[in-house]
Amino acid sequence: MSIRPSLVLACVLAGLLSCGKNPPTPTSGSSAITGTLQLTIEADPADGASFWAILGRDGAFQKEDYRIEKVRAGVRTPLAWREEVDGPRDWKLTFGPTKHPTYSLIVVPDSGEKPVVEARTLDSFHDGGKSLAMAYFGIPLDGERELQVNVKKAAPLEILVTDPAGAPLEGVRIVGIPTPRYLFKDGFSPERVDETHLSWPWAFWNWDHVPNQKGKPAQIITARTDAKGACVLDAFVGWVGISERDERCALPRSVLALPDVRSQRFVVVQKPASVRLTVEGLPGKDYPTPERGVLVEGEWPLPGGAAPGRWSERLSYLQGKSAEFFTPCKEVRVIPLTRVHRVATGDVIKDLQPGESRKHRADFEEIPHKTIEGEVHLDAIENAGREHCGIELYDGGDPARLIRPLGTVGGPGVPKSGRVPFIFHVMGEGPFALAIHAGNYPWTVVREVKAPKEELVIRLNRRTSAAI
Repeated sequence: MSIRPSLVLACVLAGLLSCGKNPPTPTSGSSAITGTLQLTIEADPADGASFWAILGRDGAFQKEDYRIEKVRAGVRTPLAWREEVDGPRDWKLTFGPTKHPTYSLIVVPDSGEKPVVEARTLDSFHDGGKSLAMAYFGIPLDGERELQVNVKKAAPLEILVTDPAGAPLEGVRIVGIPTPRYLFKDGFSPERVDETHLSWPWAFWNWDHVPNQKGKPAQIITARTDAKGACVLDAFVGWVGISERDERCALPRSVLALPDVRSQRFVVVQKPASVRLTVEGLPGKDYPTPERGVLVEGEWPLPGGAAPGRWSERLSYLQGKSAEFFTPCKEVRVIPLTRVHRVATGDVIKDLQPGESRKHRADFEEIPHKTIEGEVHLDAIENAGREHCGIELYDGGDPARLIRPLGTVGGPGVPKSGRVPFIFHVMGEGPFALAIHAGNYPWTVVREVKAPKEELVIRLNRRTSAAI
């Protein structure tokens, strides 16, 4: 799973656009964010009589900003949160999917010593061998929130693997990555957690594509299906799926199997068709890197009665005009990644057969449009250390609507000059809003930007920003 701050930034942008030039005023004289979590942990006797509960507020994850308490199993225990803040205490309340301040709770076994918690080591708690549960929720400002966390042993997880016709597949390797039990409350979901937190390193995709990542899971569980296409993982909780290194085409690739999910079916196409796609008229170097490619998509062939499933893959064309992909679909659509291109010919690849190898050509045409382009200048970049810069385009009339997630030319890295070029290709005049975020510089919003616009310079330093 990659880093995706767009949700958080959309919330920040909405707040900034609604506030005008002046900062919001406090709703009360208090300068503290307070709330109380009423926590009850349900556990089997074999798991122990007490646990450590680690409570932290999103946006306040510093070493001294954790509330760490020992909680007895089955006992309703209050965890009071009080956090002194600079300025209005509603400044950070737009973060997360709820209007209330949002929190994370980690439950770990009681090994005798109080756990050590630091922001840089938070990712390690996603290991099922280190913590028992993690919860994401909101607490009303100055209010209370009831939360019950059940860490009792889960039932066995039953898995079935078939081909598109429903026939069982024997010998397919199933991979499980144990995690804590996740509780998603108040609008949180696995996708929302991924968007509002720096990383989720235990996700199946990361394990499958970055096997040597720092902090990889300590334990991996594997099993193979029998002649009936079935296997069982006893009391398993976590990510379970089929590695892309074993099977190119599997639906789903993985699922997060929490205690309420005790059966899962996978469909595997063991002989997918291969296509070598050549595209003429591709976006050139004056387009952001994510737009210099093609989306191919189609419908999965699935057993009767199964819900429809869409297959898709993004193909990068940074060098050359051709790329190869494998697909389980009988028909594939070719779609440009920009909004200012259309497919003149070759938009559909038809009648693909299992195991077939085919060549296909598509021709793109650029639609007349406008651009917004310029540079972000990061002052004193030599003192900033390793830095990144993301530039996003939003609808000026609807600040929650993200139009393009990345406009930098050449990626989000910052060159030694501190100058980051960007360009957005748009159909309309706008107005638009640009949101710029960097690690060691303040997040900045430039409003009322209309296309076409050239040579826009946005200067950032550690304390202020300005658009020229």
